[in-house]
Amino acid sequence: MSRLLSKDFLSGLMFIAFGLAALYFGNKLQMGTPVRMGPGYVPHMLAYVLLGLGALISIVALVSPGDMAEAPKWKPITMVTVGIICFALLFERAGLIPALIVLVVIASLGGDEFKLSEVVGNIGVLIVLCVLVFWIGLRMNIGIFYVAGTDYGAIVLEPVRSFVSMLFGWIGAGFQFVGSLFGGK
Repeated sequence: MSRLLSKDFLSGLMFIAFGLAALYFGNKLQMGTPVRMGPGYVPHMLAYVLLGLGALISIVALVSPGDMAEAPKWKPITMVTVGIICFALLFERAGLIPALIVLVVIASLGGDEFKLSEVVGNIGVLIVLCVLVFWIGLRMNIGIFYVAGTDYGAIVLEPVRSFVSMLFGWIGAGFQFVGSLFGGK
């Protein structure tokens, strides 16, 4: 009975559950072939990998003894879940920056210690990375910071987005020029 409650065995069962869920929710997607993959090919293959790994981990856990699983810590689970829900509710209404601030603050409250300087640092780094990756790099049409229905974040950051696009255009032109020197097209 103790091996059925080991961390490894329960982890293997979790992998199996995720693999089965992926197969269930992706069963309507076209599989395709390895040469002409359909939208369901990669999710199905990943689900099979999860099922195989889960079975392997569970079998090994039944054969060899392992560490016992601890009781779940409900405070971190609850606070991270509440933070994600608040992020989802705020993202459309207030924009990316306020939603990220609320997410990080609420999720940080789930930890054993709360240091304001670390939370502020995490918020700053996350905001910069998300704006760089999603709004500037991928050019996703997301609101940055809404006030009274106007996205002031996008208004303020639009020159940065234009400059980065121009900079990448110059870099691309430079690569094309260097490539043409060496016989490229």
